[in-house]
Amino acid sequence: LLTVRLGSKERAYRFINALQYALNVSNIGDARTLVVHPASTIFAHASEAEKDYAGVTSDLVRISVGLEDAEDLLADFGQALAKLAES
Repeated sequence: LLTVRLGSKERAYRFINALQYALNVSNIGDARTLVVHPASTIFAHASEAEKDYAGVTSDLVRISVGLEDAEDLLADFGQALAKLAES
């Protein structure tokens, strides 16, 4: 499990939407790679104080790496980051 901060909520959404292998779902324990925007899903009903305490920011993306081929995942995350750099 890892998290990345991408500078804004909009950039976080663009990154998630650009991914091809990773699934945008909030279930845990899957064998597939999952990405989620915690501020609008898991912590959607939390107070700002609760989000602050948990370290959840609007630009945060949570990644749970699955069993896909590592090279495929690296390429997918690389192309999603490249799309962010273009805009």
